[in-house]
Amino acid sequence: MKKLGAWLVVGWVACVQVSVAERYSFVGHRAQGIGGAGVATANDSSAQWHNPAAFGFFNREADEVPGLQTNVVSNLVVEVEQSAVTNEVPTNVVETVMVTNEVPSEVVETGTNGVTVTNAVMETQVAELSVTNAAADYQVVMLNITNSYYTYTNEVVDITVVPDRARVDNMKLEENDWGWNMLGVGVGYTMTEDMPEYVTALAEIDFDNFDGGGLDGAMAELPGQVETLLQLSSVLYGLGSDPDNSFYVDATAGMNFRFGNFGVGIRGFAEAAGFIDYLDTQRFGVEQSLAEFNTALDDAALEDGFSAVGYTYTSINPGDLAASGIAGAQEAYVDFKLTQLKNDGYLTDDLVDDAVEMVNLIKFGEDPNNVNSDSFENNQSTVTARGFGLMEVPFSYGHAFNDNLSIGITAKAMYGTVTGTKIRFANGDAFEDSLDNMEDNTEASFNVGLDLGVLYRMKMLQFGAVAHNINAPKFDGFSDQIQLTDEDGNPVGAPIDITVPDYTIDPQVTLGAAFVPSKRFMVEISYDLLETGTLMDNYDIQRLSFGAELDLWMLAVRLGAYNNLAADWQDWIATGGLGINLWAMRFDVGGAYSIGANAEYEGTEIPEEARLYAAISMEF
Repeated sequence: MKKLGAWLVVGWVACVQVSVAERYSFVGHRAQGIGGAGVATANDSSAQWHNPAAFGFFNREADEVPGLQTNVVSNLVVEVEQSAVTNEVPTNVVETVMVTNEVPSEVVETGTNGVTVTNAVMETQVAELSVTNAAADYQVVMLNITNSYYTYTNEVVDITVVPDRARVDNMKLEENDWGWNMLGVGVGYTMTEDMPEYVTALAEIDFDNFDGGGLDGAMAELPGQVETLLQLSSVLYGLGSDPDNSFYVDATAGMNFRFGNFGVGIRGFAEAAGFIDYLDTQRFGVEQSLAEFNTALDDAALEDGFSAVGYTYTSINPGDLAASGIAGAQEAYVDFKLTQLKNDGYLTDDLVDDAVEMVNLIKFGEDPNNVNSDSFENNQSTVTARGFGLMEVPFSYGHAFNDNLSIGITAKAMYGTVTGTKIRFANGDAFEDSLDNMEDNTEASFNVGLDLGVLYRMKMLQFGAVAHNINAPKFDGFSDQIQLTDEDGNPVGAPIDITVPDYTIDPQVTLGAAFVPSKRFMVEISYDLLETGTLMDNYDIQRLSFGAELDLWMLAVRLGAYNNLAADWQDWIATGGLGINLWAMRFDVGGAYSIGANAEYEGTEIPEEARLYAAISMEF
């Protein structure tokens, strides 16, 4: 078993899955901070992704209708001429005249200013004042006359119409003339299914404590070698038998520019996945004989001070290792070591079961130099690695029908590259060579994508919906042959046929609702109606997201959370972000951190999912 340690480590690496999906990646610093929401509150260039309907309200005057404007009467002139005063009060003396400026019941282009006279005697002597372009509100003018006779001349010199811009637009989108998201970059990862358990187990393995030839160390080293063998066995079998246990990484980068109701940008996505598509359970042979292996177990038990007399099994049942030939006192000692690893937090019950399965597959006394033997040197287990890279150039336009309703469209020119390979991971050199050759096994194709969005606004509520990739753009796969080589360039084994299927970006429909009492504060919730796939067959994406933003002029604070409803094993992910606004320049950062079951590596907690997004932009 000369290379068993290296084999198990490579087996772990082989089942790591690295993936970046267009639908998986967050776009924009605001979305990262508020849990991925943004359908109802997109207010910058990222509206190209979240909802292009927002472009319809950018840099837009309000509708000029009577209910949405204020008329200001300026330069009101009152000329007062005093007449001769007699000793007798004239019958036409007006003690008090008050102009109340009441709003007429119906606003017309030419109307009256609703003069009310408090002295009924003079009611017929006060002429109605004509005001052109009369509207909802007038200034109040009060004139008091005592014991004098006056002649009044009221002249309206000018009337200025001032639109009250978009009363329903609490986010002040009409102020957005243009903006430039100069650079936005995001990275993240997810440990799927039970991967946190395997990461924790791997962190506790002392790889220097195990000789790949078998349990053939010095007496004092044997107990540690047994522990390492059991830990490695549990990790390898668990990851190899269930490719859903994976490490999933995503990233995106791009820039956008918007001007009025239009937007244009460029953004890159990429995706790669590796999974064990064939686990060869026949060729797990080691050089050490079963008798030598059992003798080493006895020596390890003696070194540990373990006695099988009267021992009660705790982690496995007697006979569980019968397929491997390990029984009696040796099997009891294996149970003893598994129980120690469980009590120390290194293995879970599931990992113990995986260790048992793996040990039962080991065949003893196999010659690694015999091509017909069941030595691990001849193991045919393979890893399939697939990748997808996407570069897209989106063009967006939004049209507002009124202050409440807008629609938008984003058309995307998309250039996709599909790549893939197969890897036999029994030989480390061949494994490395296959990864290097993955770049040569590609197929590029061009397609277009289409997104549609709608946004409806009320005074403090906003509702949005967006359909992404409604045409399900597809990119060509390919078939090929791969020849593995060793470090000297010599062929290793026969050529391997590979087939990488076409890659289709699934459509998605997302709904959003937001409470927006002011430009400085908003709360939003969004929901994906559909499950969208990734390169992993059993890992889909369907998010429920919510978040809030408080903009304190120079500082913006964002909080939120999201959950992937398509993955019942995944917990909620908390998000947060900060933005610094220096007049037109903005610097933003956001992150996410899982709040559920996490892994532990060398005393440090590793979240099940984490991500980071940073951006620099200009907004006018």
